[in-house]
Amino acid sequence: FPNPFSAQAILQSTYFGNNAMLTVYNTFGLPVKEIKNISGKTVLLTRDNLACGLYFVRLMEGSTVIATEKLVIAD
Repeated sequence: FPNPFSAQAILQSTYFGNNAMLTVYNTFGLPVKEIKNISGKTVLLTRDNLACGLYFVRLMEGSTVIATEKLVIAD
């Protein structure tokens, strides 16, 4: 939340991750951002240099997919 967002979003999971990784993909399926070594249920995602548009996020722990969601970045 919030979704859509313009500067940052807080992503929450019911799963307590340990050394998980969040990957942000563009609409072409290309990874555009990674956050590694995530522990806990909450991740702060900052926009940085990402353009406005639709993105997909995947939270993984090892080879296990924990969650996959859509995010929209707006101005």
